[in-house]
Amino acid sequence: MAQTKNEPDVARYADMYPAMGTEPRLRIMRLLLAAHAQGMPAGDVGADLDIPPSTLSHHLEELRNEDS
Repeated sequence: MAQTKNEPDVARYADMYPAMGTEPRLRIMRLLLAAHAQGMPAGDVGADLDIPPSTLSHHLEELRNEDS
């Protein structure tokens, strides 16, 4: 199937969804996007979402690696 120049790179975006396809990661992304301009320390993310540090670290690593 040919891709027009105005069509987004659908395959690239589709590959991102598995990384965000868990409830905790979607919650993390939502919180980080809401804090975008100011940013948010990982500890605050964990506290706000009641996610233990080791679990939060795992989720953040998965999200970070998706762009690699």
